[in-house]
Amino acid sequence: DPKPSILNIAQHLGRNAAEPPAPKKPVPPAPEKPVPPPPGTPEECYQMGFNYYYGKGMAQDYSQAVLWFQKAADSGHPDAQNLLGYCYARGHGVRSDAVQATVWYRKAAENGCAMAQFNLANRYLKGDGVTKDYSQALSWYQIAAENGLPEAQNQLGTCYRDGIGVTQNYVQATIWYRKAADNGNAMAQNSLGYCYENGFGPEKDPVQAAYWYRKAADNGHTKAQFNLANKYLKGQGVPKDPSQAVLWFHRAAEGGYVIAQYQLGNCYRRGFGTTQDYAQAAYWYKKAAESGNADAQNCYGDCCANGWGVAKNYAEAFSWYRKAGNSGHATAQMNVAIHYQNGWGVDKDLSLAAKWYRKSAEAGNVSAKSRLEECLRLMRASAQ
Repeated sequence: DPKPSILNIAQHLGRNAAEPPAPKKPVPPAPEKPVPPPPGTPEECYQMGFNYYYGKGMAQDYSQAVLWFQKAADSGHPDAQNLLGYCYARGHGVRSDAVQATVWYRKAAENGCAMAQFNLANRYLKGDGVTKDYSQALSWYQIAAENGLPEAQNQLGTCYRDGIGVTQNYVQATIWYRKAADNGNAMAQNSLGYCYENGFGPEKDPVQAAYWYRKAADNGHTKAQFNLANKYLKGQGVPKDPSQAVLWFHRAAEGGYVIAQYQLGNCYRRGFGTTQDYAQAAYWYKKAAESGNADAQNCYGDCCANGWGVAKNYAEAFSWYRKAGNSGHATAQMNVAIHYQNGWGVDKDLSLAAKWYRKSAEAGNVSAKSRLEECLRLMRASAQ
């Protein structure tokens, strides 16, 4: 065979040799993201603190909020001073300090911040971080109210209504309640309705009372919803309408207003304005009972004792009667006595029955008085 030429060998080797890597194209450097300059003006510092406090466009961080509020507050920014005071009051991002809260509320108040003026008035009203001083509270409420803050206008009305730091004056109370109510303050709308209902300031006017209760109720004020329900229940200022009464009792009850929960239980128990429903009655009685309402505790005891909407359970009934009885509820005291006398849900004990009958009778329960006499007769008979 002919000897391979040097060229053939080179070609053979070339076919099996790795190709040298192609030269890499230079990668242009990534453009640097523009870094925003740190906030500089008091307003920029305040906005940064605000964003941190409420988590606007960034993770919520109270500690960072306090740092930025402090920068702005030190430069005299009123809103920052007010929110810094709020952080100290609530312990948000800083150790809770009532005195420091008051210091910053005062700085902001003196710089014209109406909300800080209101907050400072509240400190004087409660003696929180400052010596309690009703006249100072009234003064700062007045300033904030005149600056157009509805919360302060409402509170100033309450000061005049209740004579806090000033001579009681229902006319002035009504004037400030109306200002706040016209500015959409639900508390003032409810209070104005109360003034019209009772003739505090203006003459009694059930139509105006219902009107302002409705305004406040539509704004979610639970006490106003309860008040409006009662207006529909009695037909005062509005046509009598039990179904509307139940509707507004329901809204107030769902909002956590305890007396409305109790009244709603009554409506379901009696089928007033709605279909009778013992289970719903028991549900709402228990809600109110758990919040300490003695009437509801007694009524939920009735449900347990009679099996209305819940399983019949004398021991559970006795427990709720006793809770109400310890709060001075005369009917519940008699019910406790009945359970002791009959041994329902508790060991029979005529002496304890007599004790509870006596409590109830002394509270004015006529039925308990006659039952006490019967109980004492049984005790004498058993002793013979």
